[in-house]
Amino acid sequence: MRIPAVLGATMERPHVTARGRLWRDAWGGVRYEFLVPVRLSETARAAFPELNTATGPTGGGTALWGPVEDEADLADFLARFANLGLTVVEMRVLPD
Repeated sequence: MRIPAVLGATMERPHVTARGRLWRDAWGGVRYEFLVPVRLSETARAAFPELNTATGPTGGGTALWGPVEDEADLADFLARFANLGLTVVEMRVLPD
């Protein structure tokens, strides 16, 4: 997966499942989940109005999930995380 250059300094290459790699070529619009290692404030959550949020799976951090329509939409989400200084530690395509 290609990560925009603007993100290179603030986040590691996220893990993408095999299904995610296949989907990248088809871009049919699916749900993605993003995990960040910190609990987001209401202000930070407001930067992602189209995503649902919950406490991360290990009880810390935050999980955000919702629809991603295409590669440009995915790049926009990743840029918003970077602009807020947030590191995405995992990113995956959710099952249907």
